[in-house]
Amino acid sequence: MHRRAVLVLLGTGLLGSLMGNVAFQWSLGVVGLAIAVPICFGSMLVSSPLLSRAVLGEVISSRTILAMGVLILSISLLASRIEPITAQPASNTTVLLAVLLLCLAGIAYTMLGVGIRYGLDRGVSLPLTLGIISASGFLLLGSLSLGSIGWDAMLSTESRHLVDMFLAGLFNAIAFLSLTRAIQLTSVTYVNLINASQVAIAALTGVLLFQEKLTLLMMIGVILTIAGLMLVQGPAQRKDQKTALISPE
Repeated sequence: MHRRAVLVLLGTGLLGSLMGNVAFQWSLGVVGLAIAVPICFGSMLVSSPLLSRAVLGEVISSRTILAMGVLILSISLLASRIEPITAQPASNTTVLLAVLLLCLAGIAYTMLGVGIRYGLDRGVSLPLTLGIISASGFLLLGSLSLGSIGWDAMLSTESRHLVDMFLAGLFNAIAFLSLTRAIQLTSVTYVNLINASQVAIAALTGVLLFQEKLTLLMMIGVILTIAGLMLVQGPAQRKDQKTALISPE
């Protein structure tokens, strides 16, 4: 196991917690979930091939690039169907800042995925990988919360909110374990492409469970998502297997 790999996991874990989770969750209160998720995933799809190539030497096929373009278009259409939802009226500067932070959050999540694959490739076990990233995030964000509001405010949290946070944390842990295992089995770009399908799934869930209006743009976006996923090729090859950045079909 490489010491450098552990440091990379620690660094990307801290970056994912601070510039990923904190930036994303702050932006939710400005532009709403329906806008925040597509922007974040669009940033992930754009940054994935660049960072995966630079750090891991992954080779991205032309078919994967095409699938990426189709998915970004579908995300744009799905995002355009809903107006931003804000808890309080926000200025144009605040909205612009939220969009910028969402883009940075997507890049941070991509860097976290690249860091996970980097560590796994160099002998860091899956349990240790999960432990390093989870512990670093807990200590960083826990310390920031303690310094910001103190013990009294933390302990005065209502029980129903604690239950909500526990359930959210439980599902997040299951999702993160699945994501890490997927990165271990395939490539970061491939995982992010498949993961982008949740934007369309969220749109359909809104229609089926919350009686949201089914629009033409939504239907086109969902169809493009399916088309993009069908275009997705297998896991990207490494640089030591092929030297070209974009390989032919």
